[in-house]
Amino acid sequence: MNDENQEQRAEKAALRSPLLMHLRNGKHRERISFALPGNNNGLLYPEFLKRDYLAFDLTELPVTEDLNDPGAALQAAEANAAACYGAADAIFVTLGSSVAIKAVIGGACGRQGTLLTALDVHKSALQAAELLDLGLLFLNLDVIENPEKLHDLLQKYPEVRAVYLTTPDFYGHCYDISKIARVLEKTKVLLIVDSAHGAHFPFGKELMPAGAIEQGADLVVCSAHKTLPAPTPTSIILIGKKLQEKRPDLDSRKIRKIAATFTSTSPPLMLGVGLDYAISYMDLYGYSATSELLQLVDKFISQLPAGLKRVEIGISSDSKDLPANRKSTTRPLHDPLRIVIDCADVCPGPVIVKDLMANKINPEMADLCRFVLIPHFGQTWSDFSRTLEVLNKLCAKYRQTSWPEDLRTENLRRLDRHYRHRLTVPAFSTKPYHPAACLNLAWHLDTKWVEIDQACNRHVAEALIPYPPGIPLLWPGDTLKLEDIELFKSLIGHSLNVHGTQIKDNKIYVPILASAADDFESTLEY
Repeated sequence: MNDENQEQRAEKAALRSPLLMHLRNGKHRERISFALPGNNNGLLYPEFLKRDYLAFDLTELPVTEDLNDPGAALQAAEANAAACYGAADAIFVTLGSSVAIKAVIGGACGRQGTLLTALDVHKSALQAAELLDLGLLFLNLDVIENPEKLHDLLQKYPEVRAVYLTTPDFYGHCYDISKIARVLEKTKVLLIVDSAHGAHFPFGKELMPAGAIEQGADLVVCSAHKTLPAPTPTSIILIGKKLQEKRPDLDSRKIRKIAATFTSTSPPLMLGVGLDYAISYMDLYGYSATSELLQLVDKFISQLPAGLKRVEIGISSDSKDLPANRKSTTRPLHDPLRIVIDCADVCPGPVIVKDLMANKINPEMADLCRFVLIPHFGQTWSDFSRTLEVLNKLCAKYRQTSWPEDLRTENLRRLDRHYRHRLTVPAFSTKPYHPAACLNLAWHLDTKWVEIDQACNRHVAEALIPYPPGIPLLWPGDTLKLEDIELFKSLIGHSLNVHGTQIKDNKIYVPILASAADDFESTLEY
């Protein structure tokens, strides 16, 4: 050992590090990526940043910075971000949008407040409600699309502190939230928007949908690492310009303080460096990069093989075809850079994703009927061209395949319709829903794991969440129906992950509330 130099010791240590070697041997730089993160192996990074990135892994010192207590340099970086998004303030979060979402909900609602939320929200919102003991009231799609009905709802429930929406969603679908913002403008009720997948919108200007801040949101979370050349899991909290007017008690300092309670006392400064760079790059070159990437996407879509078609769809909305030619006089209501391909007429979504990955192409995700590609700024036509080549070969193979009944188009679409229907029907709609109950000892003691077929019409003890996209399909206390069981078995059978389930001996187990009565109506009963 004494004869070894430091480089030899380091190499030996690396060779016995399982995670390191697994990722190293995956040779990810040799793969084509249409998946997160948006930096795509540092594609747009300067050489010195790639080479010296670990040199920015610094602790909080007088000569460095502190993400929880910013000095001049971080203040300048955050001010630059705020200006880019048209926000009053910006807060860098280097441990993920999940932390940022908890911070903004906590700031808006406090403990034991009430939040009016859509159902198609990320599980981090559920976690925030659990930890803060919030009461949740669920918005249906009708109110979101007809915001004038929101006024009556707020009069009925005056305890509501904030409205919480997700736009865009994983498929790039956007709500027009400007009308909702106008309804809330003269109230103290805040509009919180999870815009994790919309961090790139402002840089594309009229080529992209309007950003949440531009539409009047009060608190917005953007997941920079999803679509910008930023490292995982960097995020930004944006503060709307009218927040202080509506809520004088709430400012960026308080939001940062709440964020610090959900994160580390030593948040990684090196990730803040990458986030700062990503904002600066997009500020300088974002518009031209957006225009160039849109041209590649349009060319790619125009050459898709027969049977594959680009669609516009939301997590909880129906699918419709998107034309290859995007030309319009108005700003889009769907992210034109999000490539959602309907493949159910030729094969199930998970099958084509598995085959693409076998050909060294990484899609972002699949559902039963579609797959999603997220292109990256700086990507070249060669990646798209190679993907088209593989898709043509795969589709030729699929057309010769006789699929079993459960994998045929009609069955896939039937299950997909149920998936989306589930996200429009809240479990508890007549009284506030309190998911904090599932942290109670009584709830844990009453939790029992059973085979999924034995859980029909029983109340689940945990959220059941297909991941990605991370949207709870069943919430704690919800009733598991026969159609749900069929759907979950199909998802898991296609190797799609469902959080809240366990697989043992090829059998699916789910947690249920053993003693919950058939007329169980509220988590408050625990």
